Amino acid sequence: MIDDVMKNRLIHVRGFLFLGGCLLILAGCAPLSIVPWEASLIKAGDDQGDLLQQSRRWVTEVGRVQARDRLIKALSTQDEMSGFLESRIMVTNADKTRVYPGSVATIPRAERSRIGVYFVLGFNQGKGRSAPIIRRAVERMCALGFRARFIDVDSRKTAQEDSLLVAQTLRDELPRVDKAVLLGFSRGSADIVHFWHGPAHHIPPRELTKIKIWANFAGVMRGSEVARWGAVGKNPLAWVFRSYINWRERKPKMSPLDLASIGYDHWAYPGNGFPESVRKKIQVINFVIIPDGSDGWSVLDPHFNYIARHAAAEGQQWGRVMGPCDGLVESAASILPPRTGIKQWIVRVKGSHLMLGGRYLNGRPVASKYFQESDARLESGAQMMDDFLRAVPKSLLK
Repeated sequence: MIDDVMKNRLIHVRGFLFLGGCLLILAGCAPLSIVPWEASLIKAGDDQGDLLQQSRRWVTEVGRVQARDRLIKALSTQDEMSGFLESRIMVTNADKTRVYPGSVATIPRAERSRIGVYFVLGFNQGKGRSAPIIRRAVERMCALGFRARFIDVDSRKTAQEDSLLVAQTLRDELPRVDKAVLLGFSRGSADIVHFWHGPAHHIPPRELTKIKIWANFAGVMRGSEVARWGAVGKNPLAWVFRSYINWRERKPKMSPLDLASIGYDHWAYPGNGFPESVRKKIQVINFVIIPDGSDGWSVLDPHFNYIARHAAAEGQQWGRVMGPCDGLVESAASILPPRTGIKQWIVRVKGSHLMLGGRYLNGRPVASKYFQESDARLESGAQMMDDFLRAVPKSLLK
């Protein structure tokens, strides 16, 4: 009898300790009242022809499904070459032996060591699903003879802080190469945007202009409404979302400043602006993920789907409408705004923010190995990059 009483007391004590621990974690995950940088900067005027603003209006006017379908067509109008690269990549993706004459893949091996290829990922560097895949892609690029590097930014720093590390790496690397390619994945693209608007201006133009290609894969180019919700959202799921991120990183009282730093459109608050020395000499390539569900939401990843829906619902209470979204970033927020005047090529993919699990518009998977067992899945990033190299013209590196 005494043992039963002690067991019951022990159960209650453990329960209170668990509940107390949960409350402590939640207490350290309070929302920010505002997005600090957005509140402290002077916003530029509205951008005529801005597809991000248009896609949000479409959601209000015709619903999410039709807005998504309109956006698919409208994206092609933002592509300087009207689908040139998209069509080539669909060919190299379907035929792994196809190498376009004059593509990057035809560059002699002896010349590749003088071409730097720099990968920036962002969130989940240590524990996420994407980092090992991207690291394997870096290894593959090195094996092909390129000077490839993974810029190992901290997964919980702000985009402003990460941009300083990107700048430091490039200051060290660019003198060692003749040409460079900068690749942003997901939040890593936001880090690069902040790099261009700030610390890039402290790199000598003779070095900075070596960056000839800037490619983004499901890039957070113009902020993420989901990240914004994660930083300032007040509903229970937003609290749980922040708590989970902090628990995963073992930083129970971490502020959501890192989320807030990608929760606004940095191009609307231009700071130093894009370096003029680079503007006319760089080719931007954006892989845009368009939600694949029959209801206009992304269904490939249920977690992204669930979080994005809740973020959109709470955002609407604040008067913010979320356009068609891949689960983390609005599709139209993965391209440059018109005001930049920077030429861009666009490749459309249907799926979720997990781009490697998506499909090109011809229905073929971006990386078939992504759907295989774990060892093969690790090669999916390298598989995608191989298609990319056989399609992209090497003339861009001149």
